[in-house]
Amino acid sequence: MPKEAKEKAEAELQKLKMMSPMSAEATVVRGYIDWMVQVPWNARSKVKKDLRQAQEILDTDHYGLERVKDRILEYLAVQSRVNKIKGRSCVWWGRRG
Repeated sequence: MPKEAKEKAEAELQKLKMMSPMSAEATVVRGYIDWMVQVPWNARSKVKKDLRQAQEILDTDHYGLERVKDRILEYLAVQSRVNKIKGRSCVWWGRRG
C-alpha cells in the first residue's frame, strides 16, 4: 500500500475507534477500510496495444462517456509508440453499462 493510502487508512481507523460501532457512519468507514485493504496495490499488468480491441471493449462495456473513452484510447496509442510507461493508472469504478 502506498504511503499516502496507508496514512489515510490509519486516519480512518482512528476515526472509527471514536465512533459508536452501531452508527451508520461507522458502517461506511468499515466498508471503506475493507475496500482499501482489498485493493491489489502492487499488482501490475501489461498495457495491451491492440487499439481496435480496446475500442470494442470500451464500447461494449461502457455506455456513453465518449470523451473519457477517447482519452483512454489516446493514452493507449501513445503507449504503443513509446515503450516506457509513465503517469498514473487508469481505474474505473462502478458497474459496467
